[in-house]
Amino acid sequence: MLALVEQMTGADATALNTPPAQIAALSEEQLERLRAAAFGPSGGCAIDALLQDRYGRDEAVQAALTAIPSTARSVSNAIQLWDGDWVAPPEAVAADPLAVVRAMTIEVVENAPPRCRNQPLRGPRFVIVPLPEGATMVVVIGSGEWRWVDVLPRRQPRLLRWLGL
Repeated sequence: MLALVEQMTGADATALNTPPAQIAALSEEQLERLRAAAFGPSGGCAIDALLQDRYGRDEAVQAALTAIPSTARSVSNAIQLWDGDWVAPPEAVAADPLAVVRAMTIEVVENAPPRCRNQPLRGPRFVIVPLPEGATMVVVIGSGEWRWVDVLPRRQPRLLRWLGL
């Protein structure tokens, strides 16, 4: 990952020794180059890398993830966000801290190129999220055979909306 950051941005990855520092140290121009590499004509469809960037830079997402009790996380500090449907928050959590994470996920996927949203995937995607004070959490998205477009809210056909169904 560090080699990719160095290659795409020209940043010295050895000087960026923690995940939050890696993200915070990148300029907007460097981030744009990473995005171009992820979605450009010769680049792949790295929606998970874009999610990692967005989750890692958003304080509301980080606060939401840290609000999940450790008993609701796996041993590896991972949470399942979507597995064919959005995963409900544990009963131990009064509010739904994952709402902000779901909203950001939907926004990123909606803004990805159609060829990336519709690309067939197999198995989960692990999005490593750097948290304050050097902690890390893993957000798990997907299961089995799926596409990124599957996480988007389904829109009713116009006729059904017109009929009020």
